[in-house]
Amino acid sequence: RVKLARARISGDRIVVRGTLRKGATGTVKVTYRVRARGRTLAYSRKARVRRGAFRVAIRLSRTARRAARGTLIVKYLGDPRYRAETARRTVTRR
Repeated sequence: RVKLARARISGDRIVVRGTLRKGATGTVKVTYRVRARGRTLAYSRKARVRRGAFRVAIRLSRTARRAARGTLIVKYLGDPRYRAETARRTVTRR
């Protein structure tokens, strides 16, 4: 199961940390979508799963940083032992 431990907008990037089952390997794809100035902007990065955990930092444009909130989508691509999963969370700027 994909769990998002932390998602924080800090400076010019969003830092996402999360966990999976201990034996899970492979990669996760993290996408941050934000609606700004009448259009949807999407930023993605892939991260390797190490010991059931992942961390990824995504650099955001100035327009995306000004948005009040956005949607974070984390997709685990699966491996021979565990099936693919997706987790979503709304991230709000403080």
